Amino acid sequence: MPSQETLYDVADRVATITLNRPDKLNAWTAVMEQEVRTAMCEAERDDNARVIVLTGAGRGFCAGADMSLLQNVADRGVDKSLQDRVLRTSERQAGMRPDFQKKYSYFPAIGKPVIAAINGPSSDWASSLRCTVTSDGPQTLRA
Repeated sequence: MPSQETLYDVADRVATITLNRPDKLNAWTAVMEQEVRTAMCEAERDDNARVIVLTGAGRGFCAGADMSLLQNVADRGVDKSLQDRVLRTSERQAGMRPDFQKKYSYFPAIGKPVIAAINGPSSDWASSLRCTVTSDGPQTLRA
């Protein structure tokens, strides 16, 4: 699974999805959003993975939205490549389960435990990331 801003690895039955923009404290982008969603789907389908860990490369988990990208949108508007990427994303999700259609609420709908391994600083968005842990039933973790 080629990616620009995330890493995906399965070892010892653990799928690890790593936000991989350490130079920007893993600040969230539209590309990262799609890559994390794709990796979560991949991990859920992967019979070699029993649990999913989401973490950040470097010294921070996630600084939140990449504000430099938001400034670019404010200055110049949305570019054609971003519009095309968003449209392709919508088309690609047509065959997904309905609960995977939501922007971020799909994390608790994943059929495997998802653990957020919060390393270092994280934004309010990242620290309130909802992850599923199975024991007697699903629980919500807050970092």
